[in-house]
Amino acid sequence: MKVCYLQATLFGEVPSIVIDVHETRSESGAANILIKVLEKNNITYRVDHLPIGDYLLPDETVIERKTVMDLIHTLKGSQKGLPRLEKQIESMSEKYSNPILVIEGGLAIRKDPINKCIYVPIKRTTKNHLHYIVVEKKIRFSPKAYEALKQETEKQGVTVVETFDALHTALFIYQKLKDILGKEKERKRRKQVPIIRLKPKLSSISQQQIFFLAGLPGISTVRAQKILEVFKTPMKAIQNVDKWKQLKGIGPQTIKEIKKILYTEYSP
Repeated sequence: MKVCYLQATLFGEVPSIVIDVHETRSESGAANILIKVLEKNNITYRVDHLPIGDYLLPDETVIERKTVMDLIHTLKGSQKGLPRLEKQIESMSEKYSNPILVIEGGLAIRKDPINKCIYVPIKRTTKNHLHYIVVEKKIRFSPKAYEALKQETEKQGVTVVETFDALHTALFIYQKLKDILGKEKERKRRKQVPIIRLKPKLSSISQQQIFFLAGLPGISTVRAQKILEVFKTPMKAIQNVDKWKQLKGIGPQTIKEIKKILYTEYSP
């Protein structure tokens, strides 16, 4: 699958963020709110078709936005829904170092584990900004299934972030972008002076084993731990590298890149 990167335009401008064109369909959606904030702060952006994710940021950060209802329809809908979501999560985790799943409205729902349902707000009114009247929709969907989906997503190395509404989503993405741009600016500044880079202090053999495997392309510390849980030792893991694709989040492309590192002769 083709991966989109932050590329310069014909005029040499590199957008700070790329927004998937489908995200801009709703006038009151997070994307259009975000665009207004970006324009107000003179931050460059581009609207384009993204093969993976809804928002592409620097530092190999990709964000997929799902509403609570999107997730519920995925799990309760057609048989193709869940595999499609799993494929999206796997692609994000495999192609980008910092994948994020934003669940819009996740902070606004009420979970009823006793009656195994979720209440989703559909209308909220107030007269004095102190007392609110909220109209909710009751959905027969177990809170346990919702939490299990989040946990499974995080096991694949994808950070799960819940927001209150579209505005909250837009502000989260904007703040995330600002943090990344700030770090990049600091990184460029620090390149101008000598820096001594130290390997992190590892207190145990297991930590050293995780650090060793996490040095391979596409392998985070979470994935390294999963690999060791299956193959027990780094040696057995390397000897069975082709079997890593059986683990969630590790695809053929990742295996290909790893084998390229392992089998290419060193050339100083």
